[in-house]
Amino acid sequence: MWTSPLQRAADTAREISSVLGVPLEIDERLVEVDYGEWDGQRLDTVDAAQWAAWRDDPSFAPPGGESLASVAARVADFCGERLLAETTIVAVSHVSPIKAAVAWSLGVDDGATWRMQLDVASVSRIGRRANGPAYLATYNETAHLVSGRAR
Repeated sequence: MWTSPLQRAADTAREISSVLGVPLEIDERLVEVDYGEWDGQRLDTVDAAQWAAWRDDPSFAPPGGESLASVAARVADFCGERLLAETTIVAVSHVSPIKAAVAWSLGVDDGATWRMQLDVASVSRIGRRANGPAYLATYNETAHLVSGRAR
């Protein structure tokens, strides 16, 4: 089982790891996108031209931050190494890396992530076929949540 090093993911992962009785490892490739100078800012304070560039060009990075293409590359590396090498894994991460993993499984470009809605505490599953590509099994599952809160 793997987790992002960020506390909000690692705390959740520790709970899951405890229930499943499996060891937990931190993997930096699962960390959320680095928003650089945009981190913590409201969207209406971000320059409109820069926001448009962010939405239109996956290689654009916020000032001092990371591009979606960069997130996609590190997540693809994680998926290729872990998901395709093992029978079942659990990875606890954040919105951008999860969307990048979904795009990877579907074989679509990084811009597709803008067309995905991902809820907090949702579950998405990527499968694999023997000698075949990965595939999206489920996305944004929230049945385990009650009224928007974990049970």
